[in-house]
Amino acid sequence: MTFRSWLFTLSFLFLVAATPQQAHHADGPDELLWFLVVSDSHVGTGLIGGSQDTDYLHWATTTLVDTIQPAFMVNCGDLTDGTGGGLFPTGPKDEEWSSYRAILDDNGMTADFYYDLPGNHDQYSDLGLPHYLGYSIQGEAHGTSNYHWTVEAGGWKYLFIGVDSTGSDGAPWPADNAGLDGADFEALYAALDAEPDADIIAVFGHHPATSNYFGDGLNEFRNVFDDHLVSAYLFGHSHDYSVKWESDTMQFNIRSLGKSANLQVGLIAFDGLGLSAKAFDVDDWPQVLVTAPLNSGLGGNHPYDYMVDASAGPALVRAIAFHPNGVENVIAVVDDGPSIAMSVVDDNVWEGTFDPSELDEYPHSLKVIATADGQADQQVSSFYVFNAPESPEPTDHVEWLPDAGVVENFEIIEEEDLQPLFEVLPEDLEAELPVSDLGFPMDPDLSAGLEIPVQQDALEGEPAPDIPTITGYIKNTGSDGCGAGATTASSTAIMLFLILLSGLALLRRLGIGLYYP
Repeated sequence: MTFRSWLFTLSFLFLVAATPQQAHHADGPDELLWFLVVSDSHVGTGLIGGSQDTDYLHWATTTLVDTIQPAFMVNCGDLTDGTGGGLFPTGPKDEEWSSYRAILDDNGMTADFYYDLPGNHDQYSDLGLPHYLGYSIQGEAHGTSNYHWTVEAGGWKYLFIGVDSTGSDGAPWPADNAGLDGADFEALYAALDAEPDADIIAVFGHHPATSNYFGDGLNEFRNVFDDHLVSAYLFGHSHDYSVKWESDTMQFNIRSLGKSANLQVGLIAFDGLGLSAKAFDVDDWPQVLVTAPLNSGLGGNHPYDYMVDASAGPALVRAIAFHPNGVENVIAVVDDGPSIAMSVVDDNVWEGTFDPSELDEYPHSLKVIATADGQADQQVSSFYVFNAPESPEPTDHVEWLPDAGVVENFEIIEEEDLQPLFEVLPEDLEAELPVSDLGFPMDPDLSAGLEIPVQQDALEGEPAPDIPTITGYIKNTGSDGCGAGATTASSTAIMLFLILLSGLALLRRLGIGLYYP
C-alpha cells in the first residue's frame, strides 16, 4: 500500500468525507464502480417510423445490462414520446406508457437498479405528472419525481440524485417551462442533508444546465454543484453528445436511445474517487474504458486528475472491457513503447503495469486495446508523471570556504534585518561604502573573491531559481543602484565593518546572537 493509500485509510478513522479533489491512483480494483446512462427512449415515436424506440430499450435492458454488469442504469427522461405515432406530442398516451413499463418488467428492471426520470415529453398536458408517477419504475416506487440513492465501493460512499427538471406545470407542447421549482430544490437539499457523509456526489436530470432551460434558477443550481463539489451532472434532451466541465462539475450530455443514430449509451466509472466516461453505439462491441490512471484530457481538461508517482515503483494501468461473449485480450501502450500485457483481476476488470521512472513530467499517451470475436476497441488517454525532487541535507550553520572562493549554504538576509547594522556607522561613511549584489555594504576586494550563484533573470526582478545554496526572493538592484560606481571608503570605516562582521560570525559559531532565517 502506498503512502497516499494509507492517508486515505486514516481519513476513515476520523470520519472525514473525501472529495473529488482526493482522486488517487488506487492500488487495486476494490475502489472501482461503474454504471450506465441512457436518455430519451421516446417509446411511441416508432408507431409510424420503425421500432428503434422499443427495440433499443429492450436491448439496453437485456444485452447491454447483462454485458456491462453495471451497479445501476439511469434513463434521463423523455421515457415516452407523447405523440401516439403522430407528428407532435399532444399529451400522455396510455399505450405508450404501458409499452414502456412492459419492457422494463419483462426484463427484470427494479427500483434498486433502474432509475428513470421525467422529461418534457413525459409532462406535456399532464399536470403533476400522474402518468410518470403511475407507470415509471421510480415514480411508482417513490410517489415523487425527485429521489436519491447511495452506493458504496471500496469504503467510499457515493450519493446519486435524480432531479425533475421539467417544471411539472403540465403545459402543452411546444411550451417547455423547464427548471427546478421550489419543491424540486427542497428535494435536492433534503437529499444532500440526508447523506452528509457522502464522499462523491453526482446529479441526473433531463435538461442541460443552461439559462435557456433553468432561467433564474440556474445560479442556485450551479451553486449547489460548487458548494458540494458535485462531480458530474448527466442529462439528455438535446439528442446530442458532449462532455465538458462547468467549473469543477462534468456536464455529460448523452444522445437519444430511441431516435439517435449513434452514441446512445454512456458508460461512467469512478476509480479511487476519480471520474472516467465515454459514449458508444448500440450493439457496438467490444468496449473498453481506462479508469486508471485518469485521463487528464477528459472533457478538455480533467480538474481532478492526478500524476503518476515515478518513485513508487511499477505503476498500474486499469481498464474495464466488455463483450457479450467475453473479452479475449487487452493490451496497453505508453507513448510509442512496447505492448504491455494486461490480465483479468476481477469481472470485466483488466490490469497491467509499466515503469514510470524513466518518464518526464510532460503528458504521456496511454492506449488500451481490447479484442474479442475478431473485433477491437481502443481508448487513447493522457496522463502526467511526478518526479519528486531530492530533499537537500538540512544544515544549522553557515560554512565559509575562503580557499574555494564560494559561499556554501548561504542564506539571504532581508534588507530590513540589516538596517540595525548600518546604524552603527556614521551616515557619511555608510553612503560611501560599495554595495554587493546581496544588498549590504562590502569591501570591493573581498567581494571580488566570492562567487554568488545568481542567474540573470533573478536580477531582473523575477523569483530566484531553485538553487540549493540560495533561498528566497532576490530584490531587483537595477542598473542605477548605488553598488555601481561607488567610491572607496576610508580604511578605518572598512576595518570597523569587517570587525563587526567577524564578531557576528563568532557569535553564530558559539550558538548565540543574531540569526537570520
